[in-house]
Amino acid sequence: MERVYLVFMGRSIWGTFNSAWASAVQYHFLPQKVYLVVNSCDKAKAELCRGMLGVLYDEFQNRADVQIVTVDDSDFVQLAKTIRELVKGEISKGNEVAFDVTGGIKLLVLGGVLSHLGEHPWSHVFYLYITSTKNANRPYLQIPLQVQHHHDLWQEVSPDAAHHH
Repeated sequence: MERVYLVFMGRSIWGTFNSAWASAVQYHFLPQKVYLVVNSCDKAKAELCRGMLGVLYDEFQNRADVQIVTVDDSDFVQLAKTIRELVKGEISKGNEVAFDVTGGIKLLVLGGVLSHLGEHPWSHVFYLYITSTKNANRPYLQIPLQVQHHHDLWQEVSPDAAHHH
């Protein structure tokens, strides 16, 4: 079974990167495969983020295959369909899928979440919430930990999440 990390990247690379870092540190979530979902105009940013994630996971002695998935966030239906097919494919292989909503713009995130209404495919839904965005565009460990709140929302709200572990 592989661990798959589906992560959305919005305007800030740091949000996406720091949540991946927090997930590794706090939940020991080290994926073998990462899907970095970005709006098509953010391809260059995504390449940079891919490199940063590679370095991060190397630090944990974890080989992760990071793939960039570009979507058009103006086509909500197509977006949800793309994500649903990605996730269904991974789950059908018996893989564990975690979903990180920190970095994505709301439309991307909702497309991801709504693509699975009525089904419960997630193992985790990670979200790094920062109460003050004053110094948010810097590495995880350089932001005061008291303003950072890393959640696994799925584990918190799902009544049957206990046997997803």
